[in-house]
Amino acid sequence: MSKVMIYVQNSYGTGHLRMMLNLADELIKKHEVMVVYGGPETSFKYSQKINFQQLPGIIDDDIRKELKVIDSSYSLEYVKETRVKSILMMFEYFKPDFLIVEHFPFGRQNFRFEIMPLLDLAKQNKVNLFGSFRGIIGKNFDMEQLKSDLEYFKKIFVHTDSKVTDLKDEIDEKDFELIKNKIIYTGYLLPQNYKKSINETKKEIGNDIIVNAGSGRDVNKLIDVIIKSSLQNVKIYTGKHFEGFNELNGRDGLELVKFSDTIIDEMLSSKVIITTGGYNSVVETLLTDESPP
Repeated sequence: MSKVMIYVQNSYGTGHLRMMLNLADELIKKHEVMVVYGGPETSFKYSQKINFQQLPGIIDDDIRKELKVIDSSYSLEYVKETRVKSILMMFEYFKPDFLIVEHFPFGRQNFRFEIMPLLDLAKQNKVNLFGSFRGIIGKNFDMEQLKSDLEYFKKIFVHTDSKVTDLKDEIDEKDFELIKNKIIYTGYLLPQNYKKSINETKKEIGNDIIVNAGSGRDVNKLIDVIIKSSLQNVKIYTGKHFEGFNELNGRDGLELVKFSDTIIDEMLSSKVIITTGGYNSVVETLLTDESPP
């Protein structure tokens, strides 16, 4: 059985990890899979067959435009050095046949300090290298650097529908011609249990309105508007990273929940869905259609 190593880093919410766990759930049917994750610790449930490795956490501080250590008792340089050593040791131990690096080289430029040594080691060991991202290109990317980085990769998986998000609409046409042979559109990455949920839940009666706030980052205004509204039979999922959950004031006709692994079931049985529009929130909403993808 071949081995697949996946590198993924959340910088803001939890969407990138959730997307890669969906991919890993599919890959474990035929491969051994290790997921190396470098964002905030998560309580997501995943198959015990997945070899999940948590690195010391770092996030991108969008306001200061710099990396920030989650555990402030350690310096950034110490954590960066520890992460590089850990990633390379995991690679040597696991000995993957395939390496998937999520969101690079179209993003994650602030993590080059650990991604490039990993790519070089994989190249030295003749490991098949693949990029993986949602089709959203990072801001202010360097096209010449992108072309150079792409030489490491056999293919780039784009987890969207080319009819909805096409890379040739985001970059110069001449530049796209140089990279188009690397691109493979996979379609959206879906939760593995969505078909079961549709069959068992669609006809059940639940809340009239479900509010899916994604990871819970920057959703205070949305949640405040819903709470102050006159809407009834509403359930709000504030997200794992929503700060101030315990200070929220509920009201009659409204239920506040931080997170649930059954959110898709709840959405399937609702009449109206309000979402922040992140990748996974949109995919989950699309699944509620009578004819899911």
